[in-house]
Amino acid sequence: MRNHKTLVFVVLSLGIVIVILFGILGYGMVKRATDPNFSFFSAKPTPEATTPKNVRETLESVAAPAGDFGEVAVTPPAGATLKGYRIEKGRLVLRFERHDTDGLTSVFILIDLKSGAKVGTVTLGPGQ
Repeated sequence: MRNHKTLVFVVLSLGIVIVILFGILGYGMVKRATDPNFSFFSAKPTPEATTPKNVRETLESVAAPAGDFGEVAVTPPAGATLKGYRIEKGRLVLRFERHDTDGLTSVFILIDLKSGAKVGTVTLGPGQ
């Protein structure tokens, strides 16, 4: 009879632990749905990680353009793929990467958010 009571205690205890863990999981899912930056742990996001919420806040903090510049066509460097983007100080920074015979080359294209004009290009790579 003693073994039966111990088994019931273990099963009930594990059931309670499972219910608590599902509650924590549900709480995390709800928090993550309302705040994309939510984390149970204090892991720092990578510098290039940009969430839609961050983009929206950054765009709202930048002065509105004088006029709508419409669509801006950006031609990527030959053989390069877009690896990320950031918005800083009223400029959109596009980061492209391409693999050359010498190694990896990063190309940054800066676009002014007010005018839509290409401000400049910065190329970083082997021997540069």
